[in-house]
Amino acid sequence: MAEPKTNVAPARPTAAGLTSMTDVGLELRNPSGAPARLPFYYGWVIVVVAAMAMVGTLPGRTQGLGLITESLLKNLHMDRVVFAQMNLWATLLGSLFCLAIGRLLDKWGARVVLTFVSLALGGAVLAMSGTSSIWLMFVVLVLSRGLAPRCRPA
Repeated sequence: MAEPKTNVAPARPTAAGLTSMTDVGLELRNPSGAPARLPFYYGWVIVVVAAMAMVGTLPGRTQGLGLITESLLKNLHMDRVVFAQMNLWATLLGSLFCLAIGRLLDKWGARVVLTFVSLALGGAVLAMSGTSSIWLMFVVLVLSRGLAPRCRPA
């Protein structure tokens, strides 16, 4: 018995030698030239890196700053209300960093920006540890709030 004729042209192999949708699906799951499969799910690497980034940015967040508030108040001879006002303005001014960091993310990508911002936050925290002036404390507080994770990828 003869096969019925159809108007469908035979499948031509693509540049990668694919002829069917099944081949395309397999190629998308494991592209040719891709490194060998890892013995574990790579998503867990992402989770660990994101957790380390969140822990690393603790000094720029309220929870991290709360750990050192008492010693800051004592060493800088500051009232709680003054410190709360500094914190408010530092957070508001620090939020403006999001605009610049967003543009940097678009231009250079998350890896470069995450590295730069983490190093800058580390510098701000080091500067915060040596400050003896309320105004200098305010400046590094703005930096630590601006470089905190609310406006960058984790």
